Order: sequence, then C-alpha cells, then structure tokens
Amino acid sequence: MTFPRTKIHLPGLLLLALAGCASLPDPGVDIERSALRVEGALAADAEVYAPVELRFATQRVAQAREALASGDKRRAARLAAQAEADAELAMARARLGRLRAAVEAQAAENAKLRAELLGESP
Repeated sequence: MTFPRTKIHLPGLLLLALAGCASLPDPGVDIERSALRVEGALAADAEVYAPVELRFATQRVAQAREALASGDKRRAARLAAQAEADAELAMARARLGRLRAAVEAQAAENAKLRAELLGESP
C-alpha cells in the first residue's frame, strides 16, 4: 500500500511549523546572571584594574534589559552573554592586576631586605 506524497510529508511539515512557532526562553535569568558577574567584577576591584571591560559589561547588561523590555528576546540573550563574558574578563584582569601589585610590593620588600643585609644604603 502506498501513500500519496502529501500524507508522508505532512507530519514533517507540521513538526517544522511547530518548531518555528516555539518561543525563545526568557533571557531574564541570563541577564540576572550577567548582572551578578558584574557585581563580582566590582567586588574584585575591576573598576581599578579593568575599567573598560567593566564599563562594557555594565552597558551590555543595561542594553539587554532594554531589549527584553521591548520584547527582543534574541538581542537580550545575546547582550546578556556578551555582558557575562565582559564581566568575566574584567574579573580576570582585576585578579591579575591585584597579583601584579602584590608581586611588585613583595619585590620592593625583598630589595629593601637585601639592601639591609648587605649593608647598602637605600
């Protein structure tokens, strides 16, 4: 028994139509997660060591919230992901900046102790 082509392709077409009608998940959770990452970057002194990345992250969180408010879920999700990446970069650069400052302080302390031990004047 053979089926006409329309009967065979109809279920596939219906599935494609339903998949196309599926709505995007609400990116509100992503936006809040990226906002938390921005707060973490602030706590990590990113405003001192990575101000540009922190500003980008903060701006993108605000833009994502605006896009979500206007109903553009795709743009909101994309901006939230970018904000999260910027915030993570700001945190990493802040950690690196703090570590560099600690290394420089320790090097200065070592030089001072070396001078004292060798009887040199600073």
